[in-house]
Amino acid sequence: MFSLLFTGLLLMVAGLAWAAWAAWTLRRAGTPLARQAAPRVLVEEGPYRLGRHPIYLGLLLAAGGAALVLGSLLLLAATLAALWGVARVLVPAEERQLARTFGGWYRDYAGSVRRWV
Repeated sequence: MFSLLFTGLLLMVAGLAWAAWAAWTLRRAGTPLARQAAPRVLVEEGPYRLGRHPIYLGLLLAAGGAALVLGSLLLLAATLAALWGVARVLVPAEERQLARTFGGWYRDYAGSVRRWV
């Protein structure tokens, strides 16, 4: 029981910290955080050096950690459903937008940086 609680708390803190670092990196670069907003700059620093979608990754890790802390199978199922939706719908749409906006620069970045980490 204790190890699940500790693991869940660790995932929550790490996930939220990772997402916050990514959001701060975008803000510092002058790129809007809103998913619908047009990106102004292709950010390749901070957590974006390690993975192309660190905010999603961090929030999903935090949600999975919360499911462990609460012992909630329903929250775990919702987190897995959200992961599926993010991976299959949101990420491909964002990557198409980035490729349209930044062209070869984004394709080079995507070819050298993994999608998740």
